[in-house]
Amino acid sequence: MVLVIDPQVAGISGDMFLCSLVGLGADRGRVLSGIRGCARHLEGAEISRLGFEDVTRGGIAAVRLDLEASGPAGCSGADMRRAVGGAAAALGLPAAARGFASACAAALVSAESRVHGVPEESARLHEAGSFDTLADIVGAAVALDDLGLLSERAVCLPVAVIAEFAKTWER
Repeated sequence: MVLVIDPQVAGISGDMFLCSLVGLGADRGRVLSGIRGCARHLEGAEISRLGFEDVTRGGIAAVRLDLEASGPAGCSGADMRRAVGGAAAALGLPAAARGFASACAAALVSAESRVHGVPEESARLHEAGSFDTLADIVGAAVALDDLGLLSERAVCLPVAVIAEFAKTWER
């Protein structure tokens, strides 16, 4: 089997990826339980609302994550990596799911480090340093494991770039 990720129409975000996996049939209860378990791994994080809802957008059926959480924003890359690793381990995820989650966190920290020109150990995750990011990463690892897709081949098509952004970027 090949998992094809096609972000050419609307781009992709962590919750869009997670919700697409739930739409494919990942166990909603298991994913929500995994996200709930993440809160104790990011200091100060508290979930006030959490659930999935079926929605229609532009005539297309989809799943939406309804998450409201408080807590730190802009945590360090080291804190996010620790939180992801701790949550994945505490949930008892298999090695492949823990590896996926850790690789996601590492890629995020590496990108932030390169963008800001700082060493990874001092990188701060500005927009991506909140509980939402932790929930997206660990939730996706749980969903991929639940669907049995971690051992399958995955292909991602190029991400859509908004024309106005592309014009600004070229200047």
